[in-house]
Amino acid sequence: MLPLRSYLFLICFLPCLFVLLLSREAHADAVDEIVVSATGIPTNVDQIGASISVLDEEDFLNYQERYLQNVLQRVSGVSSYSSGGPGTSSNVFLRGLTGKYSVVQLDGIQLNSPVSQQAEWAHITTLGIERIEVLRGSHGVLYGSEAVGGVVSMFSAYGGPTRQSLSLEAGSYDSYSASGFAAGSLSNLDYGVALNFSESDGFSSADEDDGNTEDDGYEYMSAVGRFGLALSDNVNLNLSVRYVDSDVNHDDYVPVDSNDTTAFESVNAKLGIAYQGDNMRHEVSLVTSKDENISVSAFSTVSTEGTREMFVYQGYYAVNEMNQFLFGLEMETEEYDDGAETYEAENQSAHILWQTMPMSDLFLTFATRIDDQEEFGKHETGRATVMKELTSALKLRATYGTGFRSPSLYEQFGKSIFCQDGLCGNVNLEPEESVSEDIGIIYDNGDGVFLSASIFKITLDNLIGYSNGKYVQQPGKSTYEGVEMTADWALGDRVNVAANYTYQDPKLSNGSREIRRPRHTLNMTITASLSEKLTTNLSVLSVRDVIDTNFNAFPYTQVDLEDYNLVNFGAHYQINAYSKIQGKVSNLLDEDYQTAYGFGSSDRSFNVGLRFDF
Repeated sequence: MLPLRSYLFLICFLPCLFVLLLSREAHADAVDEIVVSATGIPTNVDQIGASISVLDEEDFLNYQERYLQNVLQRVSGVSSYSSGGPGTSSNVFLRGLTGKYSVVQLDGIQLNSPVSQQAEWAHITTLGIERIEVLRGSHGVLYGSEAVGGVVSMFSAYGGPTRQSLSLEAGSYDSYSASGFAAGSLSNLDYGVALNFSESDGFSSADEDDGNTEDDGYEYMSAVGRFGLALSDNVNLNLSVRYVDSDVNHDDYVPVDSNDTTAFESVNAKLGIAYQGDNMRHEVSLVTSKDENISVSAFSTVSTEGTREMFVYQGYYAVNEMNQFLFGLEMETEEYDDGAETYEAENQSAHILWQTMPMSDLFLTFATRIDDQEEFGKHETGRATVMKELTSALKLRATYGTGFRSPSLYEQFGKSIFCQDGLCGNVNLEPEESVSEDIGIIYDNGDGVFLSASIFKITLDNLIGYSNGKYVQQPGKSTYEGVEMTADWALGDRVNVAANYTYQDPKLSNGSREIRRPRHTLNMTITASLSEKLTTNLSVLSVRDVIDTNFNAFPYTQVDLEDYNLVNFGAHYQINAYSKIQGKVSNLLDEDYQTAYGFGSSDRSFNVGLRFDF
């Protein structure tokens, strides 16, 4: 359970805050914002009972962040760590759950590794992305067994008015980047294409304060494309593709200077054909992904290749505006090739969701799913959400969902010289089961003031962990619970203040606390349009109470990481209708901090760039 002080804070502070704000005159609703990931049905965000955050192109422009994990750090309920600079091993936690419990997808293509179920966060950028929806809590009923902690859905920009852009950037650590983007329509073809190349000499992954001096560089290239071809008034052919190629120098999990390198290459594609009727839609898609990692160290060369093949059917039927149904079938095959043997897992699933509005101020969804896995048999999961309007500005929402996660192929069959007898995997592992609950309150006066608060709890039974060089089952129930609070306040037309606070208490069934998850995280961002041409952005990330493991000591010991405040400042100036200049100072206060014990982080750094729009 949450500490008593957290409940007291919510019980005493929030009602006072809401009453104060309700004393202001309520204005007309803001322009409706449509989200897709929460139900699979395009729905107004103010009718969604699940916990969701939305980021768009304007946010990416103001933040001047290229990598997805840095953008997500600003979202309530999300935290991350990196083992050094760009491209190095990193992870993103949704509600305290590590990345293998979160589905990451681009235009419906799952980017999680077929081998580890862990997204390669370090190599996912916002290039060509027009929108990101972050869905928190267990939503495996729609997205499969990895969606225990949440879902990150990215949508590429395509179609619409013809537009092109070229961006050039340079900065500290001899970092350079060039990217191009084009989108528009040609007759009955909608398209969007984005290309990027970047490189950096970087800094030592192992902390320089410990005497490490070797820079760890990074090279990255990516291409993203999305196309839609209207074959008739009702039939559309769509294609999404993504390619990533990267090389990074890094230090080992024991943070000391080394010449380790990892090359990562990924190809993802989705081809679908859809029929759109007056009150129905049917789409059939083929999805393929292939990831390859080649890691070279002084001790070994390890090559892993993972593939995922999927057949997906998605259907939609609207009885009327108050009752809509989503239903689907999936057939999935994952493979893991370690260079000597190939391992395979197959899964078939079916799901159905009912979205209903029994009253004008009440919005409900009910969903159920059945998965049939080749090795682990059948699993049933479900989810229910409710959104209740208490007043025109005040809403109450709640979600309850169940889920499961099957062991990844690497958890079953993985090999490494660092593991027990060279074998990390454990063929005796069983699927984990989860229950996710959250309840929240939302205030939105439609005139620039938005507040929300949520209490959440995710319970995992038989969690799969790593101990003494082996993946093992953690018997009993592990709990991930906490509080999320957000605020967004428009101070006139030129200044906006956004803030969020997250308290989390992730504990394993044996009572020990999960590492690298901050107990307290506070984000604040102030965006100011100082003139029609000049916009500035000041952000503060404050992190408190983080523990980690010291892998330099044996037996391993727990250590407390130092609290830190990370301040960034950015600005962009519109030179004319076709060009703008932008710059950013990261870690403005030159804070010395670690997100993983023994691994370094950037000193104060600078970057400047030019963007040309055609």
